[in-house]
Amino acid sequence: MVTGSASLPRVEGDDLEWEGQLQTWNDEPFTGIEVWRFPSGAIESETTYRDGLSDGLSRSWDEQGRLRSQFTCRLGAMHGNCRKWHANGQLAVDGNYEWGVRINEREYNEHGALISEFALDPADPSSQFGILLKFREAYDKYL
Repeated sequence: MVTGSASLPRVEGDDLEWEGQLQTWNDEPFTGIEVWRFPSGAIESETTYRDGLSDGLSRSWDEQGRLRSQFTCRLGAMHGNCRKWHANGQLAVDGNYEWGVRINEREYNEHGALISEFALDPADPSSQFGILLKFREAYDKYL
């Protein structure tokens, strides 16, 4: 089923298919919003795609309609802010990604107390900083 504005179609997830790494609709790379629903019909998640890759906002809700997660993607990789919430509505995770590499992140318990913190360390040879530099170089060249 298709709904939505003239700009981006909203298509039920069951109507889309994966072809390799691309989400397709009618045998073409999908541009629009994929929608998954709970059995009740309430929206469970929405993911924005462009040319078959997740690109834009992705959100999920619980069955009561409370936001559970929200993040952005670019060319199929997490890129930008990522947030998740506990069932009580308290922020659980707040982080940032660049081309799929976690840059920083804070995790909180159900009461809002900080329980862990991460920051990508460029000086740590075991970090993904080197991979991030390669992604930056590649995307700067082609975008």
